[in-house]
Amino acid sequence: MRSVFLMLILCAAVVLSCENKVNSSAPEAFNKEPRLLTTLPSGYEFVDAVFSDAGFQVASVLQKDGKAFMSINSVLSPMYDNVRSPVFHDGSGQYAFVARKGAKECVVLNGREGEFYDRIERPLITSEARLVYAAKRHDKWFIISGDKVSQAFDSPRPELYASPDGRRLAFIEQNSAAKKLNLRVCSSKLKDCSRGREYDEISDVFSNPSGSHLAYRVVKDGKQAVVRFDFRQPGAVEHEGRWYELVGNFQLSNNGEHAAFFGRRMGKHYLVTARDEWPCADYNMLFDISVSDKGGVLYTGVITDSIILSLDGKVVADRRESIDNLTFSGDSELFLFVAGPCPLTPRDKPVEFAYLVIDGHESKKYDKIVGPLFSPDNARVVFRARTEGRRFVVVANTAGQILREHSPYEAIWGFKFSPDGKYVGYGVRNGRELWWKAEKL
Repeated sequence: MRSVFLMLILCAAVVLSCENKVNSSAPEAFNKEPRLLTTLPSGYEFVDAVFSDAGFQVASVLQKDGKAFMSINSVLSPMYDNVRSPVFHDGSGQYAFVARKGAKECVVLNGREGEFYDRIERPLITSEARLVYAAKRHDKWFIISGDKVSQAFDSPRPELYASPDGRRLAFIEQNSAAKKLNLRVCSSKLKDCSRGREYDEISDVFSNPSGSHLAYRVVKDGKQAVVRFDFRQPGAVEHEGRWYELVGNFQLSNNGEHAAFFGRRMGKHYLVTARDEWPCADYNMLFDISVSDKGGVLYTGVITDSIILSLDGKVVADRRESIDNLTFSGDSELFLFVAGPCPLTPRDKPVEFAYLVIDGHESKKYDKIVGPLFSPDNARVVFRARTEGRRFVVVANTAGQILREHSPYEAIWGFKFSPDGKYVGYGVRNGRELWWKAEKL
């Protein structure tokens, strides 16, 4: 049970020491062959790893004598006080990460340090191969896009997003005099900017996987609403929902066209979508939400002493100790969830188990299940599992039957489906080696 409703979800021109232009090339194909990407150098403590989407690159965060290093494809960076946020562009093989020296931060692009600022946020390499990020100097923020630098602006935090084609950027700015916030949208060259509506607060910004839509909670005159922004349309086109006393746990569908949340009006709680509003008076508590690409809504809550799952107001599963990872298939016809022991239930000894429920069919039990996803053809489900300390990737059919348990590893970092849906790839650690593994479904 991940969250509980009622807990709010809630320089002029700067000369860069290197020009943030990224050479563009045609994207490489998905890596369908197992590949050793790096061997961790001896004498360094391994902290974390990030694999690129297509599986051709890996960033390893390392520590030694209290200092931090970034290893990109076995090339070790200089020593820093901290490193974070590695991003890749698989088509050109280029990369960027944030590095800190003392009280200053910069973006390291392809091994070259950029201008130092007080703070760096949200580095991205867009689909058109342009490095963009938000940078703070003193009390002002700037957007860096390639070799262009925006005018200084105020922001409580610049949530920086790029459209799927990389040609437009969106970020939150503040009207200092009026203390109002709005979403500002500019071209990637930081021209032709437009401003959205002004609100007292903008928070909890979500993007769908392709980045075509944003959704965020807004506050105005003591009321709250969810606003959706469509990046596919020119200008700052915001779709403002109904207003409530309180908005919580809102979610966006994968295609970005639907949103749902729990809202409170006149002391009563509702499940809210763009089309419907269901009263939730019978619930003691409300938990998670998932929205399909067709607008269907799964949500969980407690009635008396039972955790139940409902679909569009109709109960579809009940008397489960816990229900997590609500997930729709790509065609919105099937859904799954992970069930297991309730972490709030007192027990003499800790109990850990998890099983997948797909269209009502239960899988075998594992110690833990992470990140289940339907395959692109919606015929299989892939997830990470852990049993007796072993971590491995599992493929199941939609009847909950396990089709394949792949080899176990010390650690596994997510998984990606190939564009044709025939392969699944993921990063693994074996001792000091970091591999990309590709498995045919």
